[in-house]
Amino acid sequence: MYKNTLKRALIVAVFMLTIFLPFSTITHSGCTIKHDIDTVYTSAVFRCFVYEYVQMASLMSDPVADLEASNVTIKWGNNNHNFSKKSVRLGPSIYFEDSLSLTCGDTCTIILSSNLGECRGMCVIPDTLRIIRPSDEDTLESPGDIIAIWNKPRNATFYLIQYGFYAYDSSGRWIRNVYADTIGIDTTFTIPESFYNVPGAAFYRSYLYVWPYNGPYISSGAFSNMEGSISGFLFGGGWLGNVIFHVGKPTKNAEYMTLPLPSDFEPEKAVLKRLRILVK
Repeated sequence: MYKNTLKRALIVAVFMLTIFLPFSTITHSGCTIKHDIDTVYTSAVFRCFVYEYVQMASLMSDPVADLEASNVTIKWGNNNHNFSKKSVRLGPSIYFEDSLSLTCGDTCTIILSSNLGECRGMCVIPDTLRIIRPSDEDTLESPGDIIAIWNKPRNATFYLIQYGFYAYDSSGRWIRNVYADTIGIDTTFTIPESFYNVPGAAFYRSYLYVWPYNGPYISSGAFSNMEGSISGFLFGGGWLGNVIFHVGKPTKNAEYMTLPLPSDFEPEKAVLKRLRILVK
């Protein structure tokens, strides 16, 4: 439903948090997760997201890297291409973007080169995700936990799960809206009955958006899946699955508010906010 909005609206937000660089590794679903033993700090961190129709990256550093000397190269199949757009952003960071037409299952090599250092890594674009339950425009009249189920897209190693609702009273007037997100590795997720607890609400118009990703699962101690003198996170993103459904019987002629688009939540920001990054 929202597939055509993804290309226009996906933007990586710049932020500063805390980072741990670990040294021991374990393998999880085809990606490497590093667990912290000692704590060190870095002056540069690279992040990159590769989708079928949009690719974006940012190099956050102090001092800011030289714009002219910095490039991001993507290789897939027999193709070799530098990201066509780059600019200096707040953060401080350099932002890179392109809109190449890739395909589900493409294995992509990303190479960052800059005056501060370099890194490289590989990711695969997962297949499209499809939500099996609940169905689109379903009405769940009975109270209880909502168990969502989706297919397992090829090459997906974890999922960003975004869900929420707009609550309405018995006359069909909007009361309030609530949003939440989480990350998981299973193809099922439970929205607890307690999530729908707005006083005076007669029914809820609810949504569920699930994005498949290929890359390091974001857990405590997880860090770079790219090699080189600069640490970096690289993710391949597939098309999301999305459904809209009702919890409680909707009132006729309800004054429905426009539900947010999946891209309004900036899925990259939701993934990266779980990383603890400090640029020294």
